[in-house]
Amino acid sequence: MSTSEESRQCHCLALRRGSRHVTRLYDAHLAPLGLSISQYSLLSIINRRPGIRMTELGEIMVMERTTLLRALKPLLAGGWIENSRAKGEQAHTYRLTDEGRRVRDCAVPLWKAAQDALERSFEPERAVDLRREALALTKVDFR
Repeated sequence: MSTSEESRQCHCLALRRGSRHVTRLYDAHLAPLGLSISQYSLLSIINRRPGIRMTELGEIMVMERTTLLRALKPLLAGGWIENSRAKGEQAHTYRLTDEGRRVRDCAVPLWKAAQDALERSFEPERAVDLRREALALTKVDFR
């Protein structure tokens, strides 16, 4: 099999290419607020789960600790989230600040517009199927 055939048949490459393409769509919609889709996702998860621990956040986002720390850094610097540690605890917990809630609330219609654009272009049923299959992949034990 030639290298170009391998590339066309590689499941991982196809998923990464599709992911980057969709990420560009969402990032473009969220750009007016200076947010990326990753940042919006973090704000949304923290909004739903105030006081979430870093380990839980990493599991939900399927991110390694160092990658997650890099992703959280601009949210902390922007004053959109705050972290704390209970006395005697080692685990950091995160919650939105008032400004973080405001930014996230302003971002929701932009995110919805990106969702609508994807569904219009890709068909709603296919988009739902794609999301379901992508989520199913996160449950597979590849060991």
